[in-house]
Amino acid sequence: LEEGAFDEAIAGCDVVHHTASPFWATSREVLDPEQELFAPALEGTRNVLNSVVRCAAASGLAPARVVLTSSVAAIFGMAEIAKRPTDQPFSEDDWNESSAPEGNPPGDP
Repeated sequence: LEEGAFDEAIAGCDVVHHTASPFWATSREVLDPEQELFAPALEGTRNVLNSVVRCAAASGLAPARVVLTSSVAAIFGMAEIAKRPTDQPFSEDDWNESSAPEGNPPGDP
């Protein structure tokens, strides 16, 4: 999560596709979701976008497009995936409600 860590990788790119985010398979492994998941995800995304801005300022050229994707964890939690048929595709109707901090506090199975 170092500021500028992506500058060299982004310099000269036409497209930046950011897909990374911290993720753990079970809530038991995450004691503080805000500090272990949300803050690093936000900071990492901010670092990528700041690198795009810096590279554009330095070269006068910015990537034509920045694509930011969400996590598969936004669609399903571990409890839901175990119940879902393997041949059923996910759609915009799917949304993970069980992994939200208020729906699945740390330490809950």
